[in-house]
Order: sequence, then C-alpha cells, then structure tokens
Amino acid sequence: MILLPIWAERFTPPPHRNTLQKWAREGLIYPKPIKAGKAYYVESDACLVSEISMGRRRSKHVDLPPNLYCSDGYFYWRDPKTRKAIGIGRDKHQAITQSIAANLHLRSDAVTLVDRLTGAAERTVNHWCDKFDAIKPGYRLKYLRDGLGDRILSKLEPLQINQWLDKWSGKARMRQQQLGIAKAVFAEAIGKGWIKTNPAADLTTPSPETKRQRLTIEAYKAIHAQASPTLRHAMEIALMAPMRRAGVLSLQWAQIKDGYLWAEHAKGGLRVRIPLSLHLPSVGWTLGDVIGRCRDNVVSRYVIHHAKSVGKAKAGDKIRDKTIEQLFRDARVAAGIGGDNPPTFHEIRSLAARLWDAQGVNVKVLLGHKTDKMSALYKDSRGAEWVTLVNE
Repeated sequence: MILLPIWAERFTPPPHRNTLQKWAREGLIYPKPIKAGKAYYVESDACLVSEISMGRRRSKHVDLPPNLYCSDGYFYWRDPKTRKAIGIGRDKHQAITQSIAANLHLRSDAVTLVDRLTGAAERTVNHWCDKFDAIKPGYRLKYLRDGLGDRILSKLEPLQINQWLDKWSGKARMRQQQLGIAKAVFAEAIGKGWIKTNPAADLTTPSPETKRQRLTIEAYKAIHAQASPTLRHAMEIALMAPMRRAGVLSLQWAQIKDGYLWAEHAKGGLRVRIPLSLHLPSVGWTLGDVIGRCRDNVVSRYVIHHAKSVGKAKAGDKIRDKTIEQLFRDARVAAGIGGDNPPTFHEIRSLAARLWDAQGVNVKVLLGHKTDKMSALYKDSRGAEWVTLVNE
C-alpha cells in the first residue's frame, strides 16, 4: 500500500489534502483506504468510486463496496454499465465478497501499476496498429481501432473480439472481412513479441452466401450491345484478360509490349504475361483485336480512359471505379436485365473463368489465383447456365 498523497499524483493537478481525506472518510475511494495514525494508506491500483459506478453513495451504503446496495436487509449488486440489478441474498459477508469480485472483473481491462512498470500499458491495440500499418500497409484498420483500440493487447480476450464482431451480426461478409483483418494483425504481433497467442485465431464466422447473379454469355452480349464505347472497351478487356475491375481500369499502354499483355494482379501479386494472340471462340476476338480497338486520338497512358473532358475529368484521365459501374448498370438496364441481385461488372471475371476453362486454358494462372479452391469458386455458375447431359 502507498500513502494517499502519492496515490493522488495520478491526477493533474493532484487534489488538495483535505479533499483526499474527505474522499477517504466518505468511501469515495475503492478499495477503502486504511487510516494509520493521521495518515491514510491505499492500494496502488485503487480508484474513485465514480470511475466504476454511477453517482455518489448514500450514507447507509458507505461501508459497502461500490455498486452493492441493501434494501430491507436484502443485498443486490447493480451493473454500472447496464444499470441492471442482480440479487445476491441477505448474507452480508457473501454479498461483499461477491461484489468485490464483480467490481474487479469490471476493472480487469483497466491499466494497472504492473502494466505501467512492464510497459504493457503502452502496448495497446492502437499502438500495435501503428506499427503494423508501417510493416504491412494497405489494411483497413479503422474499425479495429475504433472498436478495440484502447485495449491492452496482451489482455485482449476472444470474447471481447467476438462482441466487437457482433456489430456486423446481420452483415456476414463484413464480419468475415473484419475477423480476417484481426487475425492477420494479431498474428504479426506474435512475431514481434507483443503477445504470445493470437486471441482471434480460433474465432469463426458463418460464410456469407453470395446472392448476386452470375453473368451469362448471352447477358454479356446484350449489355455489350447497349454499352458506350468506353464501357465496351472495358468489358472486352475484362473478358479477354480477366483482371479485377481496378486492374482493367489501371491498365497502361506500357504493359502492352513484345506480343504480350503484362498483367500484375493486385491480390497475391502474381505476374502473368498474356499473349495478344489469345483467341476466345465464344465472341470471336483475340486479345490483340480488343487492345487495338482501344486506340484513339486522345493522348493517355491508360488503355481505358476518358475520350473527352467531362466535369472535373479531362480527356485521357483514368476512369473511376464508380463511373464504370454506373455505365455498366445503365447498359444492363437498357438491355432489360434485372432481378433482385443483378450481375455487376465484376461478374465478367467469373464469366471469363468459365469460358476460358472450357477452352482448356489454365484459369488459375490467367486469373492470378494462388489456390485451386479460389479458381473453382469463380468457375461456379451458381445455376445461371444449363448443363447438358451427354448420352454416350
């Protein structure tokens, strides 16, 4: 135990001596200070009652731990977070013992003197996110910081992470994404010695069911017929060289050389050289034909670009993701293709996987996937196409 004035140095500025003695006399410090002579002694991790309970205690409850109350001889504990009362019984000793344990449980995440001495107080989730972002930039850590940022990393429990994930209980895909981020962030912390185990390692979340319709070749051709020249070029490249939407829109003329399209997939970082002679019978195009149709009189380093100035965009500027999705949506509506979850521009990649797979092309390499499982996912038509039974 330490002297009350030393404990009070945690405040800036420290309270006056008379104020401290008043707090001690009226039971406003927990655990209750002990008076020896004219001095008060207190536990080093003691705190004000106001820090763990609501309001000032009445005189008849002064000798009880914070959050413990008595009504007609019956003791009950009130949760300071939910304000819900929980009955304990008429045994005062048991009520005090259980209340102290409950109060300590509420403060289990609080920064203790030991945390300060060992440096754990400085190793919060937010502090680690700062370091992780420098090691592996690109992760979206905002939600992790907002939900768990102030917690000491070594004290983080799976239940706390699960409670944070419950924020997305009705959004399976978002919940899955955030759990994946948490696992990656905490796994890296083990390698750097911040923690010994990954608190998110054993957590699971239901796999989200994808409801979006697959794009068929017939629907593709119908939308293509209604598309503007810019969208038409983007759709053709997305089918012949099935990169992700961002890859299609970021494609530069410098990547077309020596008879190949030199594609670098953002996810996984796989680099693929796709021959311009690659031919797809379903549409009768070669990759070289498609690239050639993108050339115009506008000076631009991007293959897909604005043909003329529109608003803030100048001729030759890169097309934004939202712009191409809007153009695709307009063409899809004009083609009369609807439904509850109509296909988006991204579904061209899945269509390409199925068409190229039918031609015997290595789809795993073409799409830049690291696993066969991911390639199989893209080749799944989700019932959008008919399967023909061959009578041999």
